[in-house]
Amino acid sequence: TGPSYGMELIESECGLSSLQLLAHNYIKESRTKIVAVTGSVGKTTTKDFIKTLLKSKYKTASSPGNSNSQIGLPLAILNHFDLDEDVFVLEMGMTHPGQITKLVNIAPPSVAVVTSVNLVHACNFESIEDIARAKAELFSHPDTKLGIYPKEYDFGIFSTIGSSRKVSFSTTEKGADYFLVVQQDKMFLQIQGGLPVHFLLLNLPGNHNRHNFLAAAVAAHHLGMSWEEISLAQSTLILPERRLEIVEKGGVTFLNDSYNASEVSVKAALNTLPNPQG
Repeated sequence: TGPSYGMELIESECGLSSLQLLAHNYIKESRTKIVAVTGSVGKTTTKDFIKTLLKSKYKTASSPGNSNSQIGLPLAILNHFDLDEDVFVLEMGMTHPGQITKLVNIAPPSVAVVTSVNLVHACNFESIEDIARAKAELFSHPDTKLGIYPKEYDFGIFSTIGSSRKVSFSTTEKGADYFLVVQQDKMFLQIQGGLPVHFLLLNLPGNHNRHNFLAAAVAAHHLGMSWEEISLAQSTLILPERRLEIVEKGGVTFLNDSYNASEVSVKAALNTLPNPQG
């Protein structure tokens, strides 16, 4: 061991395992409901959307930024969780199989949301189905009551993982349990076995953010918010930093989407650009 520099040190054979165990034991002291969010793209935006919707009704906290790794998630729990929140929204990321399982064992979610499955970190997987299977680990904990997944990325995998109830959402697949339709200046949510719900169009750039909003809205509804409450809170949604930020400089309009780098994210940003004039 090295010098203590006047601090009281606790010896550990593995600092990472000890950090994760500390976060797990800390979160066990609370009855706060945990919402976990993962996905190849869209997880930070969806996490922030869920927090924003829920905080209009509940005391809600979330992991900051994209603190979603084997180190970042336990640090987020220890530094940003007061134990008295009604809901704590956590982003969970992975680059290899088995990593999501470790994270849900640290903070077992009551509601688990998968935003998307794409060829991100594809060098560590044999196929996109293997990526979906790794994402589906989010549903594996026995304490999870509900799993929410994107219908277009199912691959027949999400409904088979874990014992929780599963519901699907989509902006493209009509067979989803929750299907969002855009018509002129309104959005219509079609619910299997239920009446349609009307929303105003999102006041945010990027068609892909309708997908993220839908995932957040379904999660908020299953956590006790009415569709009317969600519709009222919708106007308070904002995008995370460096996601489709519009910046005006010297008469030139810039679209700052510099946070993202995956092919899917870059294409989504490019599709948001207006058509050239003249």
